[in-house]
Amino acid sequence: TMKIGLVLIIILVHLGYTNGSKTPDFYRAAVVEYAPILKYYPPITQFQANKIIETNLKYYKQYIENASKEKTQIIVFPEYGIFSPIWPNKSSIFPLLEIVPDASQNVNPVLDFDELEKEQSPILYTISKLARENNIYVVVDMGDLQYCDKLDDINCPPDGFYSFNTQVVFSNTGLILQKYHKINLYYENEYDYPKDKTPKHFNTSFGVTFGLGICFDIIFKNPMQTLQKYGITDFVYSTWWVNTPPFLQATTMQLGWSYVMGVNILASGSGANWFNSGSGIYSGGNVLDIHYNHGYEKMNQMMIADVPILNKLGTKNIIKEIKFLPEIQQNNVVRIETKILNYEENFVSLDIGTVNCRLDYSTNYRGNSTYALVVVDGYYWPSFQCKYCGLFKCSKKNCTEVAKYPVYGDVAFDNIVLTGEFSKQQGELTTFPIISEGYGLSFKQGWDYTIVNDSISSTQYQIEASGLDKTIHNFALFGRY
Repeated sequence: TMKIGLVLIIILVHLGYTNGSKTPDFYRAAVVEYAPILKYYPPITQFQANKIIETNLKYYKQYIENASKEKTQIIVFPEYGIFSPIWPNKSSIFPLLEIVPDASQNVNPVLDFDELEKEQSPILYTISKLARENNIYVVVDMGDLQYCDKLDDINCPPDGFYSFNTQVVFSNTGLILQKYHKINLYYENEYDYPKDKTPKHFNTSFGVTFGLGICFDIIFKNPMQTLQKYGITDFVYSTWWVNTPPFLQATTMQLGWSYVMGVNILASGSGANWFNSGSGIYSGGNVLDIHYNHGYEKMNQMMIADVPILNKLGTKNIIKEIKFLPEIQQNNVVRIETKILNYEENFVSLDIGTVNCRLDYSTNYRGNSTYALVVVDGYYWPSFQCKYCGLFKCSKKNCTEVAKYPVYGDVAFDNIVLTGEFSKQQGELTTFPIISEGYGLSFKQGWDYTIVNDSISSTQYQIEASGLDKTIHNFALFGRY
């Protein structure tokens, strides 16, 4: 009996409970990096669409059941995780769409759907059933079909329906708890831009309120940064990222956003290949678990971590009426310059436009690799303004190309300090540290990010690192309006 009691105490402590405390210190979360299986390609029939859905939901079932066995409370799946982003237009994706009820309707598909609804909505029914059977919150990305009529809606498309890239949240009882339509589409001709751009969040039975976001949303102020300003400290984030080194890489953006915003982010991405991969669980810039597929073949991976509860007071009473943060619109002028490092000098600087950039460094071994300092000021492809100051590894001696993953370096940096001063003349910036090693992963430790000086006219940021034991691929400051 004494042994049983001791074991029970150990279990309770492990679960984050202490004597006299009702609030746990953490919750257990899972994210899945997953590349969907496609047996058919557009155009497809309804039968073929159902087969695509059925095939991938079988894998979702395995991940949900395995996560549940590990006492996981919430699991997040990637954007396009059920059917991939290969659809050229709305008609091509139509057989894969389902009518997703609003959260206000309190629909529980596994309990409420009749046989016809089950047949027409296999994703909603199956995920609802799995969430309920496994007592776990489930977040999936799917296509929401909403019919419309020009008589009632002057914006109704000519084809008579809207299709939305949609995150759907299921409670641990199978209830459709929330849905969010992606507002920052990335060349997605198969989907419509939603008229309602209100950021969405949901509450859980384990005392955490989550904000929702999909892929390209992380670049913009709305919806995720708006939710953070209103007190949300935890985010479920589904993505099919397009890695464009050295500027935008999945895990570096996820880590940088978590660090600067001081939040938890459960990021689930595609495991398709190096171009689209990148997932992780982050807490205030700390990497709890992370995965990146730096190869050319599909690779799936589930990550599970105990995530600290940052806001034990909750946010139920904080969010009443959300007002959007303003997006700053500017011209499409861009200035990009690079300067190759001369290892004998131990510093390099580059100033263009409203960006001043300086790198101080020391090396203990100088091989044949070429590194360069790059500065960007203005409009960056595909559709946003930014300022960028960073070091990256070149693939060629003349540095006309960025090195592709994996990167094997023969230059070891003992100490490295990157300082970037960004003007505020176009507006306030949110600046993220963007740091990755040779295999595309964010560095877990060994670096520090600070705001050195913040004046009316400009802000000076700095990243410092020492004792890094891996090849640097990217070491940068990325500022967004």
